[in-house]
Amino acid sequence: MREFFRQIDLSVRIVCLAAYLGLLPSQAFAHELLTFDGTAGGEQLTVLAKSKLEIWRPDEMVSEKGSIPAGRALRLSGEAGSGFVTKSKALGEVDWRKSGTLAFWVHRSAEEAKEHPAVSLDVHLIEEDRKAYFWRKLEVSHFGWKKIEMPLDWFRWSNSRIPRWDKVRSLAFLLRESATL
Repeated sequence: MREFFRQIDLSVRIVCLAAYLGLLPSQAFAHELLTFDGTAGGEQLTVLAKSKLEIWRPDEMVSEKGSIPAGRALRLSGEAGSGFVTKSKALGEVDWRKSGTLAFWVHRSAEEAKEHPAVSLDVHLIEEDRKAYFWRKLEVSHFGWKKIEMPLDWFRWSNSRIPRWDKVRSLAFLLRESATL
């Protein structure tokens, strides 16, 4: 199965929002986990078969709420089942039980949104042995930039066994149908 994977380093920003004892809004303690710009160290990206992943800077800078992320982004194109998995030392250092939300930015062009009005993908937080994971389906129907915030309490368990937050070491984005994000 190794022949279906290839390793590359790219630039993307993924943020874990941690709430301090649940007393304050989760955004008060945002911590950037993955950057893929060489500053955090130890990031490894695996692109799945039938996937195209590229470093990209969108031409349009549109957001529903005004602010947008700076720098470059990852652009994922592929068929159903395609996507990428990232493994990082930073993911293992997070106390996921105290974290409230996983947040990241998604960009869709107006053309893509017109061609595919709604796109579904799965977000997985995977244990180190890859035998169990937390997951959540996400439907994307906007165009331009949008910050996605996914409460960790809404993630489901994989069917193999009950996953443990303290064992999470990887994050995956998997398309459910053909799309470009």
